[in-house]
Amino acid sequence: MKVKDKVKSIIDAQQDKGLSKYGVYVDDADLTAEEWIEHAQEELADMMVYLECLKRKMNIILSQQEKIVDLSNQND
Repeated sequence: MKVKDKVKSIIDAQQDKGLSKYGVYVDDADLTAEEWIEHAQEELADMMVYLECLKRKMNIILSQQEKIVDLSNQND
């Protein structure tokens, strides 16, 4: 799947999720500017959590790989 197709698929799924949760598509949402900002802040806060989790998992994997390389080098 091409990147643009994957992104479109994600956006479509999010729109459907929003319709299910709020009963309207984002185009029809009657929110104030402050409410839009609050929604965006909440989404960014979620993203920060996801990125921190991913960073920690990547560090664990890198650490494990370094140990494997060290062990391999010791056996040479």
